[in-house]
Amino acid sequence: MRTRHLAPFLIVAASVAFFPLDGAPPPRIVAVGDVHGADVAFVSILQRAALIDNQRRWTGGTAVLVLAGDFMDRGPGDRAVMDLLMTLETQAAAAGGRLQTVLGNH
Repeated sequence: MRTRHLAPFLIVAASVAFFPLDGAPPPRIVAVGDVHGADVAFVSILQRAALIDNQRRWTGGTAVLVLAGDFMDRGPGDRAVMDLLMTLETQAAAAGGRLQTVLGNH
């Protein structure tokens, strides 16, 4: 069982990634997955999580929005979701936050 020996390393790596060594508090992390082009529902989720305002502008400050794949491929708003993500990526970075995407299978 070699994977047993990796566990301490992975725990340390995760700790460094989420708890900076400079003593600063970790950022707020919000994860959303499987949007599938449902742009109206996606906007609602981001607003309820206080990451965007009614004009769809980033209000999350230093928060990290993690998108766990499958942004498009079923709903009618594929283009709207992608346009919003590209806009928010720039706005989040300017505010000290981040948009982290993980590609899904769609």
